[in-house]
Amino acid sequence: MTKVFKDSQTELALVQKQISLHEFCSERVRRAQNLVEELKARSEDKSVIDAALKAEGLPSLQEQGLIVIKGGLSWARLHRRRKKLEDRIARRR
Repeated sequence: MTKVFKDSQTELALVQKQISLHEFCSERVRRAQNLVEELKARSEDKSVIDAALKAEGLPSLQEQGLIVIKGGLSWARLHRRRKKLEDRIARRR
């Protein structure tokens, strides 16, 4: 195993850990997204969705929007980096 290959695997493990710790993967955000999807499937309006989120102690639709704005770029960068590392590792095998 070459040093570059080993370093790439180590970096990939770090990037995967960062993805798993990202706010988009938090239990709170996932629960909120699932609830929103469930209520949208029932054609509920935004006021009903926000009330349900509040009742569950989850981020409102507006708060979720801010989470996406604040975290979207880092999420995309992490996934792009992961893809590049996976491709590099695949080429070296």
